[in-house]
Amino acid sequence: MVQITSIHLVGTQHHQHISEMKWVNPGTGATGASSREAMVTFVRTNPNQAYVQGPTEKAFLRVRGTTPPYVQTYADNTWTDNLLSLPRY
Repeated sequence: MVQITSIHLVGTQHHQHISEMKWVNPGTGATGASSREAMVTFVRTNPNQAYVQGPTEKAFLRVRGTTPPYVQTYADNTWTDNLLSLPRY
């Protein structure tokens, strides 16, 4: 499981313009950065294993089926903007 900690945007301030995400694995302490494409693949093969930590709960990433696909958080049966609230690098 990985927690997304920050994002890198290229272009406008929308989810489809997140080009890279930094993450940490809370279980092992491992850290890294993944491209949008790599995170799409990770989320598709590992459902509910990538998230943004909110004040009280986790918002898990899901893949938006556009061309090209991208990830966005989904909580309480609603697409949310948790990724866009993260620090930028």
